[in-house]
Amino acid sequence: MGPYPEEHKPRYEYQPITAPNTVRLLKIEPRLFRLRCSLVEHHLDAKDAAPFDAISYRWGASSEKTKVLDFGGKILPIPASAHEIIWNRASLWRTRLMWIDAICIDQEDQNDKNQQVGLMRDIYNKADRTIVWLGEAPDVVLAFNFLNEMLVQINLSKDNLELATMGLKRINDANPKWAALKRMLENPYWSRVWIVQEIVASRKVHIRYGGLWFDWDLFAPIVKELYTDSSSGLLQKLDLAEGMATPPFLAVHRIHSIESMRADYQTGVRWALAPVLINFAVSQSTLDKDHIFAFQGISSAVEDGALTPDYGKPALDIFREAVLYSLHRSRFMILSMAGMSHTRASVPDWPSWVPDFQAVSGLEPQLATALHTYAPYRASGICWPIVFAPEGSNEVTIRGFVVDEIVALTQLPPPDRSLWRGFGEVHSEDEKASVTMVLQDVGRFREAQELVESRLPPTYFNGQTRWDAFWRTYLGNKSTTSYPAEDDYGDRLRGFMDTQERVILALAFIVGDGHLKLSKEQCHNLRQAALGDRKVTDAANTSHIGLLVGCTMGQRRVAVTRKGFLALAPKDAREGDLVSIFAGGKVPYVLRRAAGQGAGTEKYRLVGEGYLHGFMDGEIWASQVGLQEIVLV
Repeated sequence: MGPYPEEHKPRYEYQPITAPNTVRLLKIEPRLFRLRCSLVEHHLDAKDAAPFDAISYRWGASSEKTKVLDFGGKILPIPASAHEIIWNRASLWRTRLMWIDAICIDQEDQNDKNQQVGLMRDIYNKADRTIVWLGEAPDVVLAFNFLNEMLVQINLSKDNLELATMGLKRINDANPKWAALKRMLENPYWSRVWIVQEIVASRKVHIRYGGLWFDWDLFAPIVKELYTDSSSGLLQKLDLAEGMATPPFLAVHRIHSIESMRADYQTGVRWALAPVLINFAVSQSTLDKDHIFAFQGISSAVEDGALTPDYGKPALDIFREAVLYSLHRSRFMILSMAGMSHTRASVPDWPSWVPDFQAVSGLEPQLATALHTYAPYRASGICWPIVFAPEGSNEVTIRGFVVDEIVALTQLPPPDRSLWRGFGEVHSEDEKASVTMVLQDVGRFREAQELVESRLPPTYFNGQTRWDAFWRTYLGNKSTTSYPAEDDYGDRLRGFMDTQERVILALAFIVGDGHLKLSKEQCHNLRQAALGDRKVTDAANTSHIGLLVGCTMGQRRVAVTRKGFLALAPKDAREGDLVSIFAGGKVPYVLRRAAGQGAGTEKYRLVGEGYLHGFMDGEIWASQVGLQEIVLV
C-alpha cells in the first residue's frame, strides 16, 4: 500500500478503560484499498465474548513510528512492523478482531501500561489463537519443507532408524534447506523478551513465516530433537564425515525452554521466577524493566502478588526487589546472574548482588552457564538460607563461611564462542573462525594442566590423584548422566582434548594463511583424513564432552587456593579473591573485599559463582562451628 498524506488529520486519543479485566481490541473492517480500524473494549471473562487473535511479533530495531492507522478520520502513529501485520491480516470480506500491544495499549500513558501489561498473561490465554509473526524470507518454502521432512523422520520407529536417516545424510551447514531452517531459528523474533509469556500462556499457537503457516505443536518436537544431546537425537543421525550440521544452539535452547515451560504451564505448574530469569537471561528488550515484568506474570511470583508491573519505579528498585524475592524462594539461584561484571557501569554504587538484567541480556554468547542448576550440588548441606536486607538498602547480609583465598589462576581468557560456525567449506571464513575458537579451548586446557601440576602435590587432600581432582574440577565433576562423573570421564576428557588438538591443527594447517598451493580436492582429502571415519556414537561422545567443557569452562578460570584447594572461578576473578559458602547455597561464591571499608566493618562485592573441589556436598559443615555474617554491597 502506497503512502498517503495524513498530516492534516487530528491525532487519535485513547479513551481510558474503567472496567476491571477489560482490554482494547483492534477491530479491522473488510478492506479493498485502505485500512479501516477502530478500538473496542473487550471483557476477558465475558461468556459470550467474540473470538480474537493475539499477535506475538517484534517491533523492530527501532520503536520509531513510521506508519499511521486511520481511526475514523483520526490518526495513530504505529511501528511499521505492526502496520504490515494489520494490512496482511485484514480480510476482503469479513471483520477481524486482534490484540496487538503497540496499538491496544496506550504506550504514552504509564497507568494504562501498568494495567494492561498486568493483564497480558490473560489476554494471550483467552485469545482464540496466538499468531507468531516471523515476517518474510526468500527461502521460507525450503525451511518449511525441511521441517516437514524432519517431522516424518522423528516419528518413525527406531526399527526404521536407517530409513529415517536416509534423507538427512550429508546435511551440513552449506546445505540450502539447512541454511533456510537456521535462518528461521535465528530470526530476531526469538530473542524478544515478551514472546516467552505470549507463547507460554497461549492455548493455541500458529507460526506465520513468509505467508506460510506451521503449528507450534508440530514445530516444538522438531526443535526438541535438535536440542537433545542423546545418541538417538536428530543431529546424531547426520553424516558427520561430511561435516556436522550445527544448529544455532542458543536459539534452539531458547525455543526448547519456551516449550518446556509452556507444557508445565498448561498443566497448572508455575516455574519460580529465578529459573525463568536464568533460562531467558539473554532476552532482548528496549525497556530494562521488561526483563522482570515480562516474566512475572507467568511465574509463581504472580500468585504471591509480587513484583506487580510499575513503570514509574527506577530499574534498580525493580531488579533489587526481584532478587530479594528470589533469594527467599529459590535459595541463591538468582545469584548465578549476579557479580561485579553484571552491574550497570553508569551507576557507580550499583550493588554487586543485583544483576543488571539489561546488561546481562547483551552478553550472549559470553554468559556463563549457571552452576547452581548444572548439577545437584549441595555445598552447604541441607541447611536453608539466612538472608537479611533492610528495605531499600543496597546491602544484603548472608550467613556463611569464607573458606579460603585464591592465590593462582589461569590467565588465558575464555574463548570467543561467537566465533563458532561449524566446519563447512574448506578455506571458508566460518571454518577459520571455528578453528581459532577450538584452538583457544585446547590452549586453556593445557595451561590449566600446567598450573595444577606446578601448584598441587600428586595426591589431593581428599585422597584423589592430582589428575582425578583436576579433570573432575574441569568438568564440574559431572557427566551427561551422573553426578559425580563416572571414573572413565577423565580418559574421555583427555581423549577429547587430544583429538581436538590433532584435528584442529590439521584443519588450521589447511585453512591457514594460504601459502600452501593445494587444490580444493587435496584440501578436502587432508581434511577428511584429519576428521577420520568417525562413527555416530563416537561423534556423540565427543559432542558430550565438548558440551560439558563449554558449560563449566566457557566463562571461568581454573584457580588454586592458599590451602591447596582446586577451584573454578569467574573469568573476572583475581588473586586475593575469597571463596565462600553461604548457608543454604548449592555452590560456592567468589567474593572481593570492598574498597574503603573501616576496621570491623568488612564488606564484600560478589564476583560470581564458583566450584571448590571436595567441598560440593556439604563437607565444610562437618568442620566449621558458627556462621559468619557476610555483608554484600
